[in-house]
Amino acid sequence: SDAVAYTATIQIDSIMNAVEIPLINLVPSSMVLLPRPYPGFLPLQFSASISQPFKLANVDKIEVMVQPALNNQTDYVIEFEKVYLTK
Repeated sequence: SDAVAYTATIQIDSIMNAVEIPLINLVPSSMVLLPRPYPGFLPLQFSASISQPFKLANVDKIEVMVQPALNNQTDYVIEFEKVYLTK
């Protein structure tokens, strides 16, 4: 509702069972604009000009972004069994 995004960065390996990200670790960040903005020269990410504390009640969506590892591996398979938020 206010176009503010928050992020946390984690590293994954080939064997992982569960990942916990404490809400206190979320920091303000930019968000990917989907669908892709048209025309193509427009920015792919948006950063809000305001900064405010994270509020769990205001969460509209959860976005997961995978960045390539340093070994330049390009093939990834990631499976999510469930994603949930708790206090």
